Amino acid sequence: MARPGRRPVTVSAVDQIVSVSCPSDSFCMAASAPAVDASGNALIYNGSSWSAPAHLSTESMNSVSCAPGTSFCIALSDGSYYTTNGTTWSNATSFDPGKPSVLSCASATYCMITDGSTVFVLNNTSVTSSPALGGPLHGFTYSISCPTPSFCMAVDWSGAYLVYNGKTWSAPQTINSVASAVGAVSCTSPDLCMAVDSSNSNGLGGHIFLFN
Repeated sequence: MARPGRRPVTVSAVDQIVSVSCPSDSFCMAASAPAVDASGNALIYNGSSWSAPAHLSTESMNSVSCAPGTSFCIALSDGSYYTTNGTTWSNATSFDPGKPSVLSCASATYCMITDGSTVFVLNNTSVTSSPALGGPLHGFTYSISCPTPSFCMAVDWSGAYLVYNGKTWSAPQTINSVASAVGAVSCTSPDLCMAVDSSNSNGLGGHIFLFN
């Protein structure tokens, strides 16, 4: 969505943009706001223009997240992660080969990653893993948001949400009887999260849900 007074900008030479992350309160107008696309490219916004695409992966990029207030960002592609300092991207580090994942970084030293069946915590350069909670309500995790290392919210394709308290994840819970595939969630704090679900071919869905 363009801010009032600004025209939309066409970013050329990229495929479908799949994820964008903004590390400051200025709504993507700060330096070092990256975006990733379906052809394995990553771009960085420097405050006035987008960089040329950096081709990171032969697979689609899955997700990107920036630590709030920093120029540190991580992008994922099928079980590998790439980091940026706002200028250049690192080489790939493999942690979960061949599996698309989503992530959220609470700080430059703490990111939570999940492929739906396993949860990974990236703490500095150390990666630890644990099984994700299963059950009839839990499908592939579409989005995760961690405003702090002690609180994360994850949403999935079955219309469920899960909450992390810094040690364990809650069991999956239904967001709402009308929730379908919940495609995105964003939390500014443990007290406020917003999630949206996807519209289907009949125009159903497209709901906004608030968590307090």
